[in-house]
Amino acid sequence: MTAGTGGTETGGTSAGNGGAPGAGSGGVAGSEAGGSGGSGGTVVEPPASSFLYVSGYAPPITTFTLDHALGTLTDGPNVSTGEAGEPTFIAFSPDMKFAYAIDEQLDGPLAWVIAYSVDQTTGALTEINREDVGTPVNAHVGVHQSGKWVLSANYDGNSVTVFAVRDDGGIEPGMTPVPAGTRAHQIVFDSTGEHLFVPCLEGHVAVYDFADGALTPREPPTVPTDGGARHMAFSLDEKYAYVLTQNESTITQFSFDAASVTLTPIETIPAAPDGGALSAHIAVHKSGKFLYASNRSDDSVAMFSIDQATGKLTNIGYQREMLAFPRFFAMDPTGQWMVIASQDSAEILLHSIDQDTGLLTVVGSPIGVAPEPTFVGLWSFP
Repeated sequence: MTAGTGGTETGGTSAGNGGAPGAGSGGVAGSEAGGSGGSGGTVVEPPASSFLYVSGYAPPITTFTLDHALGTLTDGPNVSTGEAGEPTFIAFSPDMKFAYAIDEQLDGPLAWVIAYSVDQTTGALTEINREDVGTPVNAHVGVHQSGKWVLSANYDGNSVTVFAVRDDGGIEPGMTPVPAGTRAHQIVFDSTGEHLFVPCLEGHVAVYDFADGALTPREPPTVPTDGGARHMAFSLDEKYAYVLTQNESTITQFSFDAASVTLTPIETIPAAPDGGALSAHIAVHKSGKFLYASNRSDDSVAMFSIDQATGKLTNIGYQREMLAFPRFFAMDPTGQWMVIASQDSAEILLHSIDQDTGLLTVVGSPIGVAPEPTFVGLWSFP
C-alpha cells in the first residue's frame, strides 16, 4: 500500500488556519538532518527516508517507509507483541539499534516494557526480552541519552520504573518503582540527562535528579500545573518548557533555569477553542519556530508559532481535516512531514509542514491501521 501522490498535495490547508528534548520522536543518530558533522566540515546529507512505526491498543507494531522527496508511505514489516499486546508507546536508543515498547495492559495485573533489536535496513523489530514494571498500566517509555537506562511512566502505579540496559539491548528486571504522582504520564529528560521531568495528571510535574539509574526528588519535588499535566516539551534552546494539560486543554509556558533546574510559569493559553478537549501530545518543530498540540475530542491538531525572543506562543490555526480523536503525531527528522494517528477511525494521515508558516497540509488519503492507534514515530537510521 502506498499513500501520497508523488508530491501532489490534496485536501489543502486546514480550515481556519522533535525534536527538542521531550518532543518524543524523529531524529538521526549522531547528527541533525541537514546539519554538518565530523571533521573538516563534512556535510551530513538529510536522510532520504524515515521508518514510521504505528502502534496502540492492538497487538501489532506496524512499519512503513516515508519517502521524504515524494511524500509517500509504503508498507513495511510488522511484529506482534502477543495475543493481548497493547504497545501504546515506543522509544529508540540513541544509536537507533534498539527499540523499547510499553505493553500497557489496560485491564491486566501488570504492565511491561519490551526490548527489540532493530534491522536498520528494513526497520524490522525482533524481540529481545520483556520485563514487567511492577505495577498495572504504564503510559510512556523513555531512553536515557547514555542508552544505559530505560524508564517507564506508570499511569496506574503513579510512579516511574527504571530498567538497566544489557549489552545486547535487552533490559534487566525493573528497579523498585519510584513515586511520581497520580497518573504519571511521560518521561522527559533535559539535554544533560541529569534531570527528569514527569507530568502527572493530578496537577503537577515531578522533578528528579538522575544519576546511575537512581532517581532523587528535587526540592521542591513538584511544579504545580492546573488542568491535568499530560505531556511537555522544551524549546530548542531549553530556555522554555511547554506543559500541555489533558483536562483543561491548556498550554503553560515556563521559563527554565538550567542551573537551578527551576520551572517558572509565564503564561497559560488555550490548546483548543473550548477547553476540555482531552489534549494529548505536544512537540516543537526542529526549526524551533513552531509548536503543535493534539486535541482528541476536538478532532484537531493545534498549530502555534513561537516568538524567538520570548518563547511565547501564538495560535495560527487548527488542522481538523480527516482526523478522528487524534492522540499522537510525529514529525520526520527533516521537519518536512508530520503523521497524525486518529485513534477512533484507526487511521494515520500524512501532512506536509510549511517551513515558513508552520501550517499543515494533508497529503493523500488516510491509511487504515490496526484498531485504536495511540502512537506514531518517525526515525531515520545511519
